[in-house]
Parts: sequence; structure tokens; C-alpha cells
Amino acid sequence: MSAAASNDARALRTLPNNIEAEKALLGAIFADNRAFEKVSGFLRAEHFAVIHHGRIFEAAAVLIERGQIADPITLKRYFDQDEALAEIGGLAYLKELAHAAVGSISAGQYGELVADLHAKRALIQAGEDLVAKAYDGSADATSADILSEHAAELDRLADECPAPLRINGKLAGAMDPITLDGKPTPDRRWLVDGWIPHGTVTMLSGDGGVGKSLLVMQLLTCAAIGKDWLGQRTEPCKAVGIFCEDARDELHRRQDAINRHYGVGFADLENMQWCYRVGEENALMTWEGFDVPGVPTGLFRQIQGWAKDFSAQLIVFDALHDFFAGDENRRPHARQFIQLLADLARDCDGAVVLTAHPSLSGRASGTGESGSTAWNNAVRSRLYLTKSRDEGDDKTRDERVLQRRKANYAGDGDGIPLRWHQGVFMADEHETGIFASIRKRSVERAFMDLLAEVASEGRPVSDSRNAGNYAPRIFSRRPGRQGFKKADFEKAMEVLFTNRRIRVEEYGRASDTRRRIVIVKPEGAAVCGGCL
Repeated sequence: MSAAASNDARALRTLPNNIEAEKALLGAIFADNRAFEKVSGFLRAEHFAVIHHGRIFEAAAVLIERGQIADPITLKRYFDQDEALAEIGGLAYLKELAHAAVGSISAGQYGELVADLHAKRALIQAGEDLVAKAYDGSADATSADILSEHAAELDRLADECPAPLRINGKLAGAMDPITLDGKPTPDRRWLVDGWIPHGTVTMLSGDGGVGKSLLVMQLLTCAAIGKDWLGQRTEPCKAVGIFCEDARDELHRRQDAINRHYGVGFADLENMQWCYRVGEENALMTWEGFDVPGVPTGLFRQIQGWAKDFSAQLIVFDALHDFFAGDENRRPHARQFIQLLADLARDCDGAVVLTAHPSLSGRASGTGESGSTAWNNAVRSRLYLTKSRDEGDDKTRDERVLQRRKANYAGDGDGIPLRWHQGVFMADEHETGIFASIRKRSVERAFMDLLAEVASEGRPVSDSRNAGNYAPRIFSRRPGRQGFKKADFEKAMEVLFTNRRIRVEEYGRASDTRRRIVIVKPEGAAVCGGCL
């Protein structure tokens, strides 16, 4: 076949396209705007073979991203002055597209097909350009120049190819560790040193009324004005908070107390913004079936755009049960939801903090876990705010402890004792150096004395938190507690166990075995309580 005949044959061939797939995809978006979320990450107007379809897709995207409905009725108004749409049928054509709808579950696959066909058309064009340049004998470029330019164009097309279509290509994120040789190790970034890491989600759990919302409002304020949060170094940045449990007036009152504490006014809060959504529909992600991936809602996209426009690097969501519309017992739901927020944190080059209520078992065990353990597994950092359990002193009703219950990037188990005072939480000051050592020995001595005392009364105590005779709780109520609190006795008990000065023994009948703490003699023999 001659070159001319070959060119004629190519000219007769139709470029790859699938008009029905384009119609079905647009129809799916009309039927359920959430279908747009399945393709919004990779599909663009120019991917459509029919130019009008691309314009309709683009118009629908604008409405959806504004939080409005995109359907034939709303788009008719959008295209009222568009002669091109009138030429293909106007409203009647939009309704025809709606009738061509597929399920939103299939919308993503149709979107991938539309994008793939566009990529093939681009490849054909690139190939024809290469052939034309090679035939052009008058061109100044050498064959090497043409090949180099063509390779660059192919690389560009490969980079634009949607990730779902790169199954046989290079795995995204794959790398050779050898390439790190000689490069400096990057420092880990923290929003709050050791407590809230950058680029991920930190969950702050606590009982209702314990003060989570106040604590995160203080965090937002400290980030915005460049102050330390609870005595911990905090990175100054712009911050936004979305509150679903407190109305505007309550936020106003709390912020007024916070401002007075830090010595600032409302005019100084230019780097902080709020959004209060009490009584609104606040789901950030929805699921249509057991095995179907979750889809970000229009609200999430609005929050994402708001945070990026404000250049916020701290985003607080208060609270989990308002934003999560899935089934927490389905681990993929919890994982996908946290991944969505983690993506937001990375997108904003900052951190996301999500408040949550612990489950009954989480409160009973002291872990603060919220419902399904999937939450604890999904987040990289989890904090637990709890009230003081000491009941021997009326002053303890204003006391809290903020604990690290999960810290992938720092040691867990640490705590910050807090005290509520004049509308804010303040970190309790503790002794350091030699004074801290003296205090540590004093509480250990007090623990041993009280253990001997209750044993002499025939009242054994347990090391189990769930037991009614839990030793630190009992000791915090005793007259001889010397001002120490339950948290102090808990730390002392762990030290004494570690140093083998106390241990647990079983007692009672075989059918009713119980546990009690006993003192260990220096030679290793155990005696109960005060037999020193």
C-alpha cells in the first residue's frame, strides 16, 4: 500500500470515543450528584469527545462545588443563553441525558472509560505529529530532536493518565531507598510538640461535658495568636473550627474567657475562623452499600475549599458523631473516613483534630476508645481528656487530665494535669529536679503506708481499675492521703510494682478467687498489708 493510500485509510477511521458512555455518566450525575465525586479527581471537560458534553459536565461541576443541585432544571437556567445547547435540543436533550443514567456505583468506571478514550485520541494525535515531522525533510530538527520531543510528550500524557488506568504502569509511590543516600533526614513536624503531628488526624476523645470543645477552642486560639497550648510549644498558623454542638452565642462566651486568659481581643483573632452548624446535616462522607467506597459530600468539598482559601493549617471538627454517617462497626467505613480527613490535613500542609465521645467500654477501661476499635486503629494520634476520679477533695471537680492514648510518633501514656479556672483550662505546675524526686518518694511512701493501714483493717485492695476496691481510688479518699490524688497513687503503684516492692496475690475460695496487693519483704517473702 502506498503512503497516500495509507493516509486515506487513516483519514477514514473514526477516532476512539463512546458517546453512550458520556451520556450515561452525565445522566448518573443528574440522578445523584454524589456520582460527581467518583470522577471529580481526574475527569475534565476536555476529556469528552462531544464538546457539548464537556460543557455540560463543567457547568454541573460548578453548581455541585457551590453546594447546589445539578440537574436538567438547574442546568437549563445555566444554559438559557447558550445557542449551542439549543442546537442539540436544549432542555429536551438534558432530559434525554437524565434517562441515560447508570447507577452512581458505575459512574466511576464510565468516567475512567471517557478519560481513557481521550488519552487514546491524544496518543493518535501525538503519533500523527511525529509522522508529519519525520516526513518534513525541510525541518531543521534532527531525528534525535524529534524523538526527544516526542518522548517528552508521551511522558506528559502518561502523567495526565488517571491513576485507575495505570494498573500496568509504574506503581504510584514506589521508590528505591538507595536514592536517599546522602540526603538529610527530614525533621518530624508537629503542630503541638509531641502531641499533635502534622499531616494526619488526631482524635481527642472525652466524656460529654468534660470540656473537649473548650480545649480545642484554646488550641485554635493558641495557633492563631502564636501562644503555647497547655505549656506545649505550638506552631503558629491560621486555624479553622467547625462546631456542631455549640451555637454562636456559646462560642462567643467561651472565646471571651479565652481571650481574657491570653490577654488578647477579638480584633487579634484574624488568623482564626469558625463555622457553627448546630442542627444542620453535617455528614462529610456517605456510603451506598457494604462494599462500596465512601463518597465525600458537598459539605466536605466546601470545608476543604474554605480551609484552603484561608490557608488554614489547623482544622478542628467537633464532633465525630455529627460528621460520620457510616457504620463504625464496618472497619472500612471508619478507615475511609479518617483517610478523607488525613488527605485534608496533607492537602492543607497541616493537622486535623477530631473530637469524639468514648464508648462505655472505653470509659470503663480508661482507654477512651470511641465505639469500634477501628477508630483507634485508623488514627495515628489519639488523646483522651478525662475528669479527675479523686473524690476525697471538692477541688478536684475542676481538674482534668489530658493523656496520650495512642502516639505513633511519640511515647504514649504521658499526661498533662489540667485545672479549669475562670473559663479556661490551665496546665497544673509540677515540681522539677530535686523537688520532683522528693515528691515521688513521698507518694510512694504514702502508698505503702496506706496499703499497710487498710490491710490491718482487713480491707484488701486491688490493682484492677474496674474493681470497687481499686487501690489508688481507695487511697485518694483516706484521711492519710497527704494531699496526693488518685493519679499520683496510680503512678506510684506502677513504680512499686516495677521495683518489686509490691505484688498481686490471689485469695479466697477456689470457686471465688480474688486479687489483692501485698507488700514484698526484702528477702522476697510476701506479707499482706502492714506486716513490715
